[in-house]
Amino acid sequence: MKEILLYNLNNAKGQHIRKMCSSLGIACRDVTPADYLQPIGAVAGLPGFHMLPMTVSAPALAEEMMVFCGFTNDDIYALLTQWKAEGIPPVHLKAALTPHNAQWNSLQLHNELGKEHAAMNR
Repeated sequence: MKEILLYNLNNAKGQHIRKMCSSLGIACRDVTPADYLQPIGAVAGLPGFHMLPMTVSAPALAEEMMVFCGFTNDDIYALLTQWKAEGIPPVHLKAALTPHNAQWNSLQLHNELGKEHAAMNR
């Protein structure tokens, strides 16, 4: 099943994203700071990943971020085409869930995406 993990999108833009995704049969789930230190694979519910016992939460991220779970490249392209057609403002930090980044936590992924975004916009 296709699902998008949403970070810092509990706003009007996030509502627009949820509505568009719902019409496309795509689930959306908000990730809160309480889960930022969990492996993303566990947050996404991947087999073989488990939520770890945590006694602390990470600080909230400053930027919006999205993680596409269960998407092919064609699925992402189709979604982003619809996104543009609906005039939804961009979310600059986004990634597809992969076997490599599934082991990272949300802060690690945010850091890597931030570096990539900065490098692409130099």
